[in-house]
Amino acid sequence: GCSGTPNSCDVYSIQSVCSASGCSWNTSASRDLIWSNDFDTAVQVNGKIYVMGGAPTFGPNAGTNANQVYNIQTNTWETKSPMPRNRQLHAIAAVGNKIYVFSGQDKSGAAPNEIVTYDVIDVYDTTTNSWNTLSVKTPRKLASPAIAVIGSNIYLIGGKDFGLNAMSNKVYAFDTQTKTFEEKTQMPTARQGPAA
Repeated sequence: GCSGTPNSCDVYSIQSVCSASGCSWNTSASRDLIWSNDFDTAVQVNGKIYVMGGAPTFGPNAGTNANQVYNIQTNTWETKSPMPRNRQLHAIAAVGNKIYVFSGQDKSGAAPNEIVTYDVIDVYDTTTNSWNTLSVKTPRKLASPAIAVIGSNIYLIGGKDFGLNAMSNKVYAFDTQTKTFEEKTQMPTARQGPAA
């Protein structure tokens, strides 16, 4: 588990710290995040864990554009090319060597405590350490949706819909090959911050 306070990350190792009595947390692993944030997100690609965005402190604060990677084999952290925009309460998913960043929010800076919620999709290429922004946008501006990957499709599930100022029960499938969204069967109950 990463993030929050203190500035650390604990690694749950299934392979190296398991015995007949069970598995345990490996506290000998490198624990020092470069930045410590709440509401950040993480995804694994090719033996590396990418931790992106988040807010430096709990509450309605400015997000960050942090992009940190933990190398499981070398037990080290590294800073990568920052996200094109600050985000917290966003969702990320990996398909192949690319990480897709959806939704989330940040303080806009236009007025005190004014929050902007994103419909912009940024894509990080882990092989070239570079970003691009897709021309397609998410169907709704969401914060804290759940995210899941099946094949080349990424599913955004629930979250808070800031256009309606309400929790969402919508499910959207994003096809990473055609760059299109399809609305799927709604959840029976609207949820903010669900898990998938």
